Amino acid sequence: MISLGTTNKRMLQTAMIAAVLVLAALSCQFVRYITDNRYLDRLAAFLRTFLYLGMFSAWGVSVRQRVTQTQVRRYLTGVALLIVIWLIVREYRFRFVSDPDLQRYLWYAYYIPMMSIPMLALLISMSLDRPDEYRLPGWTYLVYFPTALIILGILSNDFHQLAFRFPESALFWSDHDYTHGLLYYLAVGWASLCAVLALFYMIRRSRIPGSGYQVWLPLLPFILALAHVILYTLRFPPVRLIAGDVAVFYCLIFAAFFELCMDCGLIRSNIYYEELFTSSMDPPMVITDMDYRVRYASGGAVPVPEELMRQAEAAPLILPEGLRLHNMPINAGHAVWTEDISSILKLREMLEDRREELQERNMLLQHEYEQEEQHRRIEEQNRLYDLLQKRTQTQLDRIEQLAGQYPAADDKEKKRILAYIMVLGSYVKRRKDLALSRQVSEMLPGALLSRAFAESFRALKLLGIRGGQQVDPEEAEYPAADLVLAYDFFEDVMEAVMDRAMYLNVRAGSVRGSFRVNLLTDAVFQEETELKGKYPGVRILGDDEGTQLILAAEEGGGK
Repeated sequence: MISLGTTNKRMLQTAMIAAVLVLAALSCQFVRYITDNRYLDRLAAFLRTFLYLGMFSAWGVSVRQRVTQTQVRRYLTGVALLIVIWLIVREYRFRFVSDPDLQRYLWYAYYIPMMSIPMLALLISMSLDRPDEYRLPGWTYLVYFPTALIILGILSNDFHQLAFRFPESALFWSDHDYTHGLLYYLAVGWASLCAVLALFYMIRRSRIPGSGYQVWLPLLPFILALAHVILYTLRFPPVRLIAGDVAVFYCLIFAAFFELCMDCGLIRSNIYYEELFTSSMDPPMVITDMDYRVRYASGGAVPVPEELMRQAEAAPLILPEGLRLHNMPINAGHAVWTEDISSILKLREMLEDRREELQERNMLLQHEYEQEEQHRRIEEQNRLYDLLQKRTQTQLDRIEQLAGQYPAADDKEKKRILAYIMVLGSYVKRRKDLALSRQVSEMLPGALLSRAFAESFRALKLLGIRGGQQVDPEEAEYPAADLVLAYDFFEDVMEAVMDRAMYLNVRAGSVRGSFRVNLLTDAVFQEETELKGKYPGVRILGDDEGTQLILAAEEGGGK
């Protein structure tokens, strides 16, 4: 248990005030024994009731302010409300009711709070050490049934007399002449069981280090209540004289039980918050009223001018000492605290320097990246140019040779030279497109090869060579290497026969899952050895009427 001087003094003062009020109320009870004045006796009785009602009402308000857990606070508020209702019923019974039957039923009604409060104590003990949003499981509400049955049994006692038995010779039944029945003892047993279980659960859930005997202090009211039940049942005269008012006695017992539970820490409350706040060093904080007069200050709080506290209302304020001043409105005041951010400010300054350094480094890296990208782009362009140059160098040389022959040639020869140049140029152009497309994707549509064939055949028409082409199917995609191989094969055959051929047909496509190129020309093919050197898998079928050339991609590619 925490032991702090200011709180202990305040609790001692509260206990002394409560003791004085109880003694004053007890003194009012004995007025009837020292005077025969009826009006003075009635005034003392009203004063006694007023003292108890005020004391227990104040206790209920105090409980709502001190208990921190929501569900426990609600149950304790219910206990305080039952106590106040009990005292009101008691006062109404003795001061305003003369009918013996109604007095008896109001006496029975005492057992509503007398049975409900121990049950609520058990529910409170089950709710301890739980988060605020916690709610008791449904099965725990089974404790309501025995309580309700006992209360209904006592309220209907006139029909069965299982709780209180009255003499048959009595003119009217009252609480002055009766004996206890089985239901009464069941009620005492159930209330005692609830109280014992409640204390057991509270002590079991206690996490207070070094609490020792203090957690057993709530057992004292229970022992007093049990002794009162026994002695009152035995009609022990001193008990009847001093604690004969059952309602008031048990109200005091119940309040003392819960108050000791809070004092021992079995029920969490905020009774030590002020001392904890003033003794804490971190965060340095003060709590002020609405006019910024300091009411509470933590141990590490630093003095802050009122003007700065007001400025911090809108947004946190940075102080020169590396502190950040916060101001948060609270009920009837403000919470003002400082936060040491000197290390954060130093870190921010360091990060700013590092950011500038990284920005400069990033600019250099960006420049290097751009230079590297440009260098790689040029290298790639050179690589592609070398690749195209290597594959089309023969055609380019032939074009250059033909261009040199063009000025000295006659008109007919010039047309033939231009036609040759168109055929070779079409190949160079389309071969470049295929090479560039191959860099983008390894699979290309057949339509790309079909367009290349078509442009070459348009140039062949200038040489008087007829023919046609077909790529089947055009919409299918083929490996780019197969399309390039097919066009190179076509070009090599075309250049070999275009001086003597009258027609040339080409067909390319997939045959039984294999890409194949088939060329048919009317010219006798004479370059068989040279072509087989470049395309080992080519098949050449020829006779006096023409030649058929077949090349399967997987059987042999171009060198």
